[in-house]
Amino acid sequence: MTHSFTIPLPRFLRTCGIAIALLCAAPATAQSLDDLDVMPVAVAAPGTTEAGKTTVRTYALHTAERFNGVMIRGYTESTEVSGAIRFEGESEWRPLTFLRGPRDVVFLAGYRDDTYRAGSGFTLRLQAEAGAPLEIEEAGVFDNRRDEDRQAPESAPRTVETTAGQIVPPTLINRSAWSARPFIGTPEPLANPTYTRMSFHHAACCSAYTYEEGLAQLKAIQIFHQDVRGWSDIGYQFLLDQEGRLYQGRPFLDNRPDLAQPPRLAMGAHVGNANTGNIGVSVLGCYHPAEGSACEDVLSPAAYDSLIAIFAYLSENYRVPAANLLGHRDQGDTSCPGDNNYALLPGIRTDIDRLIAEGNAPIAFASLTASADDEGVVQLSWDFSEVIDVSEVRIEREAGGRIVTVYRGPETTATTWSDATVPAAGEVIYRLIARSASGREQRLAEAPVAIGEPASYLLTQSFPNPTRNAASLRYYLPRDGFVRVSLYSATGERLLDLVDAYQDGERWYIASVDVAGLASGTYLYQMTVEGFAGVEFSTSRTLTVVR
Repeated sequence: MTHSFTIPLPRFLRTCGIAIALLCAAPATAQSLDDLDVMPVAVAAPGTTEAGKTTVRTYALHTAERFNGVMIRGYTESTEVSGAIRFEGESEWRPLTFLRGPRDVVFLAGYRDDTYRAGSGFTLRLQAEAGAPLEIEEAGVFDNRRDEDRQAPESAPRTVETTAGQIVPPTLINRSAWSARPFIGTPEPLANPTYTRMSFHHAACCSAYTYEEGLAQLKAIQIFHQDVRGWSDIGYQFLLDQEGRLYQGRPFLDNRPDLAQPPRLAMGAHVGNANTGNIGVSVLGCYHPAEGSACEDVLSPAAYDSLIAIFAYLSENYRVPAANLLGHRDQGDTSCPGDNNYALLPGIRTDIDRLIAEGNAPIAFASLTASADDEGVVQLSWDFSEVIDVSEVRIEREAGGRIVTVYRGPETTATTWSDATVPAAGEVIYRLIARSASGREQRLAEAPVAIGEPASYLLTQSFPNPTRNAASLRYYLPRDGFVRVSLYSATGERLLDLVDAYQDGERWYIASVDVAGLASGTYLYQMTVEGFAGVEFSTSRTLTVVR
């Protein structure tokens, strides 16, 4: 039976993903393929037939290598793709197992059995909807007897004692939650004789933003690893989805259901010839832009926080210094964990040490909501359900890749706040952050909100209003034009020109005004926009200065 799973698979050239790592794409070096025990096979031009609503392509391949498994990476825009393999001298077509997401054009497929062939040929047959592109981009073979995952340790490992530390790890979604199959064989202890390092990976595939997606990806990856690669289980000890949820990969030797006490870890298969004592954590998604537009993921703040927490937990409990956290590429010829992640490693090591020193026990529990009105003003509301140790609260806003603090105060009761300074339309994310008396900070809640684009010109109320020293005002231009924003006294005297420039349309703008030198009273600020046909828009609003 052919399996098909919902796993987004990006275009890429050479990465170390959970599933993708099984077959690195050309022009990968021979060394990287040897590291993965996947040996490349040249792909010749296919034969093509059209049968009704189906396109069928056949590929004849041959290799001098000894192998018992075949893998391919292909491309199609068809919503349905299937395939089979037939070995030289045989008549039976055997179904391929596929990994592919519903919106992906790239797919992985493979087949493995217990027959070890040498100097043999085989034919691949793929079919998809008629008219849709359908190509095999790369092919490779492997002999899974060479896999480190299948080899007995050189000496019997001894049990390494661990002691629970102060770090609270992310909540573990264990194997029973994602309906894991049993481990094939008997897991080997990871420590031999001790735990020595931690490794940071990205999956280079298998995006998951929800709990349900995460469960499905873990299950699908396990099936592909066991059925196609012939591994005993998923290669990593732990995995994170793109919202920071933590999943158990390999089983724990002492069958613990959670991380309340440090479990005895089983040896994985995540770094070729360097798995003993090496704890692997992988983030779902693809984080290596060099591989193409579908591999541009960036760690979300929630995923980063969880990554620091799990590595700090592992460092503290298994006595592995943060300095011994390595990227996969530090240990083999691969781009893993992707450029976007690898650049973070120095900061990750620093944050691990900081978290171990400060601890991460909860200091409060709270919720945050955000909503925007027609003028792009965001109403924020937050409420604390429990306060343990909070000396200060602040709200951060992330918009257009820039993070600024928009509120800071001591309140830990239900509070509302208006943000009238959002710089542009689009998604804006607000985060509620608390600071303890000792200086430890925690992100308590996060709320996204969409800022729309008005249908016409708009000048908003200044903020704050009244003001003592300074204020900001926002305006929206649906079209290009010459913009003048000026401040007037109550008698009509022009005091300041805040804006006097030609500006692009379909954008929000912010202007600031310093009123420190003005007396108490009510002032007017006026906005005029001139186009080719003359004045297109003119309006004014009031600004109150108090002393």
